[in-house]
Amino acid sequence: MDNFPPGFQSIFQSACKQLDARGMECPQPVLECRQSLREMADREILHITADDPNTHMDFEVYCMRSGNELLATHAGTDGCFHYLIRKQDRSSA
Repeated sequence: MDNFPPGFQSIFQSACKQLDARGMECPQPVLECRQSLREMADREILHITADDPNTHMDFEVYCMRSGNELLATHAGTDGCFHYLIRKQDRSSA
């Protein structure tokens, strides 16, 4: 795993589920993310690793439209991008 900034390592390791989206191009990372979140409980956190630089904008828009929360992003030195998305709490929606 890439070297995260101080404090980020534990945040990314706290994710409930991992999604490896390396090698995928739009729209596949978002589709896989959506499917993974469907299988998770409310407020659980998904850690996504992708190598498509366009995923940053894709996940921002997806979270804005879906009500899920983009908690953190990190551009790694290994050419990968890391995202933490918290599934929305449907009970408070």
